[in-house]
Amino acid sequence: MIRLGNCNVSLDRKEKGSDMDFISHAHSDHMSAAKSSRAVLASDETAELIDAAYGIEVSRHEGIGFELLDSGHMLGAKQLYIRDMGWGTSMVYSGDFQMQSSYACPRIRTRHADIAIVDSTYPYPEVVFEPHEAVREDIERRVDWALSRGIVLFTAFRTGKAQELIAIMNGIGIVPIVSRHISEANRVYREHGVMLDYASAYEGDTTDFERLARHNFVGIADTRDMRRLAARLASIHGRKVTTAIASGLTKEFRFDYDMQFPLSSHADFRQTVQYIERVNPEMVMTYGKEKELMALNLAGFGIEAKPFTDIENANLLNIVALNR
Repeated sequence: MIRLGNCNVSLDRKEKGSDMDFISHAHSDHMSAAKSSRAVLASDETAELIDAAYGIEVSRHEGIGFELLDSGHMLGAKQLYIRDMGWGTSMVYSGDFQMQSSYACPRIRTRHADIAIVDSTYPYPEVVFEPHEAVREDIERRVDWALSRGIVLFTAFRTGKAQELIAIMNGIGIVPIVSRHISEANRVYREHGVMLDYASAYEGDTTDFERLARHNFVGIADTRDMRRLAARLASIHGRKVTTAIASGLTKEFRFDYDMQFPLSSHADFRQTVQYIERVNPEMVMTYGKEKELMALNLAGFGIEAKPFTDIENANLLNIVALNR
């Protein structure tokens, strides 16, 4: 947690003793406070996506003394920017972010802060994400090839990655069929000006869905049991089904899918260095499961950082002001 005025604020998880809970975006691993918190700090889009895609209505708090800055991770994803932590110090918590442009949300906004608490999802300098344009071209080429031979089935988070894939498919004239939860999230995207063309058996007129399902099509589903779904589709339609995943984790792991693409909505290590350089903080803290390794590897690039642990550690932020 961090201290904001007289309140303890948790960061993307529910902590004992927190007065307010910041939810940076609508992914399930960042939403542990959504059900129980009486005071959630989140963007309009994040609150609406949590409700639409997960069926959880959050109790939002309209606080003062902070700003929410776009992080580029997905629609509604924000950084928490605090103008005055006391002693005249400002702070930013990045949450999940990326420096590249997204196909379905605004680009990241960076601003100087005295303290930066930085996500550590990809702490390895050797993991480098290709430009999104190059990954998109590879997706388009290989999907076109597979679609000429049967059905293409992507697995994707119901919020964020699914909409990225829909936008990429729309760019080459493909209208994908999506699962129910993705369809529900898509409506929020549309309400906030992100135009997505898709078909669903769970939304309004199903004419497009029925027409597309009679031919080879691209499907996008939020399921981990892809083999079972692929087998079912192959049996129902009597066609080959090619499975696919688009994730930054494909740079580190080989998944049990026919095609995998390194399309990430996170910053790799070098993007994290770029982010820190833009924020230009006097103190860097790393946050998340790989915080120790991220801090260690940042040191190799001349950036002094320490792992963020708890509110006692956060109170050390005043050191920045005292050392001026």
